[in-house]
Amino acid sequence: HTLDYGTLAYRAKQVASWLHASLGRRPGRVGILANRSVESHAAILGVAWAGGTYVPISLKLPPERLRTVMELAALDALIVDSYGQPLLTGDVLSACPPLCLT
Repeated sequence: HTLDYGTLAYRAKQVASWLHASLGRRPGRVGILANRSVESHAAILGVAWAGGTYVPISLKLPPERLRTVMELAALDALIVDSYGQPLLTGDVLSACPPLCLT
């Protein structure tokens, strides 16, 4: 899948705007639980453009480790794609930040 720079910038600005509007401030740490894709790269750019720090979270982690990573990272928000959604079990969701973009 390919995008031109203008489309990638548009998607990244959408993520940055969503973070600012939802948090009411610059984000601190934003977790990204996603497959390597155009969407995840747009999310990384969007977090950076919003002034935040992105925390890549592996899709290969078991639920106990996902929970630990989210607790230790003290995330302000979490961005999840269709590959990461099945990993958000009840136990993992209890450690997720209240703000989650899927």
